[in-house]
Amino acid sequence: MEDSSSQPFDHDQTAPGASKFLSDLPSRGHLSSTIISSNLGGMRVYICEHNTSPPEMQHIKTDQQNILIRSLMLNNNKGGSSSKDVKAAAEGPRKRMS
Repeated sequence: MEDSSSQPFDHDQTAPGASKFLSDLPSRGHLSSTIISSNLGGMRVYICEHNTSPPEMQHIKTDQQNILIRSLMLNNNKGGSSSKDVKAAAEGPRKRMS
C-alpha cells in the first residue's frame, strides 16, 4: 500500500480531512506569497519592455469643451425644433378621435 515516507510533504497527521493539504498554502494577497506585504492594496508599477513613444507625425488633440455641453449643442444644432414639436404634441388636444 502507501508508505508515509513516499509522500512528498510532511503534514501534521492529526489534521482532519482536506485541511492537512491546505495548511501550508498562503492565505493573504493573491495567494502568491506566504510573506505578508506592507503594500497589500497599492498599485503595482508597470515597467514597459517596448518603445511606447508615438509616431513622429501623430498629434493627439483633446477637446476642452465638456462632453455634456458639446452634446447639448450638437442636439440643438441638429434639430432644436424636435423638442418643441414633442411638447406641442403632448399639450395638444387630448380627445380621442372616433
